[in-house]
Amino acid sequence: MEGDFDFKGNFAFSASLPQAPNPGLHIHPLGLIGLPLSSRDALLIKNHAVQAPFGHGERTVVDKEVRDTWEIEPGKVGVANTEWLTFMGGVVVKRVCAELGVSVQASMPRCELYKLLLYETGSQ
Repeated sequence: MEGDFDFKGNFAFSASLPQAPNPGLHIHPLGLIGLPLSSRDALLIKNHAVQAPFGHGERTVVDKEVRDTWEIEPGKVGVANTEWLTFMGGVVVKRVCAELGVSVQASMPRCELYKLLLYETGSQ
């Protein structure tokens, strides 16, 4: 395929979206979690989470020196604000697709929660 590849998208995209509604983050069994996240709520989340692993070659490992992060499975996380779901499923998905050069009509992308991650201060 020499010379006939006319891709107009970017390979990555990020943006700050200050108009995003508050999701009304709900974590079972903690209940509603306020945002921005307080130190108290971060500690509550951490106490109900597990250390997050990461891919290292063909293995999945936990190494706090590399990634000091906690995770909660998606079945324990929800959003109480339906405006958040509309915003993510409409505004965000369309904008990301436009930036990446993906046809919304052809690919019918969706936005779904994979897991909730809580990063320790200084972790990446």
